Amino acid sequence: MPKYRLKISSQPIDFIADHPREFLDVWRAEFRATYETDEEWRRVAALLACDWSGKPIRYSNDDVIVWDMIEHGMLEEIHEEG
Repeated sequence: MPKYRLKISSQPIDFIADHPREFLDVWRAEFRATYETDEEWRRVAALLACDWSGKPIRYSNDDVIVWDMIEHGMLEEIHEEG
């Protein structure tokens, strides 16, 4: 199973997942606040990522937020050697 790194703060979060879109669940678990819908959380996540990076982050669906997070270097697949 692939391993990913979410670089959204000074402490990157490594996680194992089937798909990079699962970063939303991993990141969401780090928050004490709750969000009623996935759409609401995606919007908040995009705003936080935009504040952190200074780059535009789209959030209309999981695919575009994943694409932008990868494009702007905040989400990456880790390829470990060995």
